[in-house]
Amino acid sequence: MNTRPGSGPWCTFGRYQNLAWLKKPSLCLDFKLRELVALCTAALRPTQGTWDRFLRHLDTLQKSQKINSDEVTAILVSAMSDRLLREAESTEEDIGDIDAVTLDEVVDRVKASYAADSEKRLQAVTAAYDSACLKHKVKSKQ
Repeated sequence: MNTRPGSGPWCTFGRYQNLAWLKKPSLCLDFKLRELVALCTAALRPTQGTWDRFLRHLDTLQKSQKINSDEVTAILVSAMSDRLLREAESTEEDIGDIDAVTLDEVVDRVKASYAADSEKRLQAVTAAYDSACLKHKVKSKQ
């Protein structure tokens, strides 16, 4: 609690959460677990500066027509982007040293993962279609 002169007492939201949980822990049995998961998730995200740089890089790639808006959207929603950017941050001594080549590698790896996934799905659909066609041919011969 803060009691600075000229201002009223105030508490952080987290403090109120902790007080409520201490008073009646049965209201949310897994509160501390949820809080831990939220903190870990936040720690695994890239810094705001890196994320802003990545957004600018994607905008540049889109304006130069190297990627389209659908690809930008897919890259942004990919959890892999967060992980790769965080890895790039951890390998650099200075987070500000992440260059365009590194950001291009992140984009290329995310696009490659989507391509591999779509190839697997295409093969599964093709196999199911071929199997259905074969069953239909067998039934029609009977």
